[in-house]
Amino acid sequence: MFSSKTAFPVLAISLLSLLGRVSSTTVPIDARAAQADDPITCHGVINCPLIPAVCPVGYHLGTETGACCESCIKCNPLTCPRIPVICGTGFKAGVAPNACCTTCIPA
Repeated sequence: MFSSKTAFPVLAISLLSLLGRVSSTTVPIDARAAQADDPITCHGVINCPLIPAVCPVGYHLGTETGACCESCIKCNPLTCPRIPVICGTGFKAGVAPNACCTTCIPA
């Protein structure tokens, strides 16, 4: 039987283990990106890049459910607003680095 001191960590680790099995479409920033299935690198966060990378067009920087490190996640165009972007002086419509939707960016 678990004491109250050990029940929460055991439950949290079990939940992370389940979340790590969720499939996703991601492109790792580099080969060192760790997933929740690897508790040594994941919970120690020793293999995650220290500086966020710029993702290729069509991807945004984020953390998938169950992942420990940020990675480039494929954009879902259905989540972008379908209204035209009207920008003020000094800005133009475009997609910012690590973003998916058109917004106002410096001209």
